[in-house]
Amino acid sequence: MEIVEDFNQRFESDDSETQFLQITEDGGSIFIIASTFRLKMSHDELDPHDMCEEEFDEYLDELGIVDAALPAVKSMWESEEWNVSSILEALAQPAQSIHVQLTDTEYGNSEYDLST
Repeated sequence: MEIVEDFNQRFESDDSETQFLQITEDGGSIFIIASTFRLKMSHDELDPHDMCEEEFDEYLDELGIVDAALPAVKSMWESEEWNVSSILEALAQPAQSIHVQLTDTEYGNSEYDLST
């Protein structure tokens, strides 16, 4: 779970005890609990959306993001949607279906199925 470890290492929360992604197993099912459903990429001097693809690749290399996480990060950059579902897609096996449940105290709960 190199991808999970990499995102957990980089996640900044208001609560220092909060881990971004937690994985548990129960009854043959795997549960991934994320502390948020939307991410923000930030850097003091750089805006990734103002970069060309080559510059963004160099930026990710400088950050030391693990190779396994690169497709998820690049997908989020290209779509400009920094959602946890992009990370879940990177974790999923081909032809796997994932049931996603979201809890949002501001907008309410929702759920959907994600197929790869």
